[in-house]
Amino acid sequence: MLKIFRKFRERLLIDNKVSKYLLYALGEITLVVIGILIALQVDSYQEKKRNANIEVDYLKGIVTDLGQDIYDLKQLGEQYELQTQSYSLLLRGFDNKPLRSTTQFSGAVGIANTFYTFVGNDIHFEDMKSSGRINYIQSDRLRLNILRYYKNANASRKSQRESTVPQMRGLSERAFMNNLDMNSIIEGYMFDSTEAVEITDLEFSFFDKDKNSDEVKSFANNVSMMKAIVAFVKSGNKQLLKSAEKLREEILAYLDSIGVELENRVSKPTLEAIKSGDVEALKVLVTKESLNECYFMDHETGNYLVHCITYKSLPSLKFFVEKGADLELVCEYKTPLMYAVKYGELEMVKYLVDQGADVHAKNRGRTPLGYAQVYEHPEIEAYFNSIGITE
Repeated sequence: MLKIFRKFRERLLIDNKVSKYLLYALGEITLVVIGILIALQVDSYQEKKRNANIEVDYLKGIVTDLGQDIYDLKQLGEQYELQTQSYSLLLRGFDNKPLRSTTQFSGAVGIANTFYTFVGNDIHFEDMKSSGRINYIQSDRLRLNILRYYKNANASRKSQRESTVPQMRGLSERAFMNNLDMNSIIEGYMFDSTEAVEITDLEFSFFDKDKNSDEVKSFANNVSMMKAIVAFVKSGNKQLLKSAEKLREEILAYLDSIGVELENRVSKPTLEAIKSGDVEALKVLVTKESLNECYFMDHETGNYLVHCITYKSLPSLKFFVEKGADLELVCEYKTPLMYAVKYGELEMVKYLVDQGADVHAKNRGRTPLGYAQVYEHPEIEAYFNSIGITE
C-alpha cells in the first residue's frame, strides 16, 4: 500500500503537477493525524476501561474487608458486654456468698482477665493506597470517606494496642494475681480434665474479707477501672461499627449505580418476597440448589433462614425449612436458631426447636440459651428452661 502511494506522488512530480501534489500531501498528512487521534482515543478508552475494572475490583475487596470489620466489631461488642457483666458479678460476690459457688462466678474471673482488641481488615485499602491507585475511585466523596474510615480505624487499633492493652494488663495483675486462686481458676476454666493441674481446690475466701480493708478496696478499684475502660473502648468501637456499616452501604450503592452486582447476594425480587412473606413468589424464585448457600446481607453473611429471621418473616422461614434448608448451616459462626434468639424472635425460636434445631450448638462456647442471657431476652430464656434447657 505504501509503495502505491509513493509511486502516485512520484508521477505527480514528474508531470509537474505541484498543486495536486501539495493537495495530496496535505490529505495524506490529515489521514495520518486522524489515524493517530483515533489510536489515542482507543488507547484512552482502553486505559479508562482497565482503570474502571481495577476500581471495581478494589471496591469489591474493600466491601469484603468492611464486612469482616463489621462482624469483628459486633463480636467484640458481645465480648465486652460479657466482660462488663463479669466485672459486676465479681463485685457482687462480696455480698452474695451463694453466688461464689456457681460456675458462672468462677467463669467470670476467667472472662474478666481476657481483653480482645480490634485488629481490622485493610489489605485491599492498603494495597490500593501503596500502589498509588486510590485516585482510581472516581467519586471524590466516596474516596474521601474511605480514607477517613481507615484513618479512624488505624487510630483506634493503635490506641487499643499501645495504650489500652498495657493498662488492662496492669489492672488485671493488681486485682487478681495476688488476691485470687488463679491456678485453680485458669486450670479449671481453660483446660479439660485430662490437662488441668490444680494445685489446690478452688476457693474464694478473699471475698470474705472486710470490705473496708485496703486489699478489698484496691481490688474493687482496679476491677471498676477495668470495667470503665471496657465501656470506653466499647463506645469507640460502636462508633467505628456505624462508620463501617455506612461506608459499606455507600460503596454498594456506588457499585450498583455503575451497573456492578456483587456475587452471592439474594436477588431483589427474592428479598422482597422474603420480607413480605410471599410464599407463592418464593416457590418460583428459589431453587433447591440455592437453599444452603451463604449470601451477603446488609452487614453480615447469612443463608435464607437468617434472612427470614432478620426481616421477621415467619411465613418465609417456614417455607424454607419445609423446602429442606439446613437448620444448622453456619455462615458467620451462628446457627439460625442463635440468630432467632439474638433478635428476640420467640415464635421463630419455638418453631426452629420444634423442627429439630440443635439447642446445644455452641458459638465460641455460647449456646442459644447463653445468647438469650447475653441479649437479655428473659421470655426466650424462660422458654428454654421450660423444655429442660438450663445451661
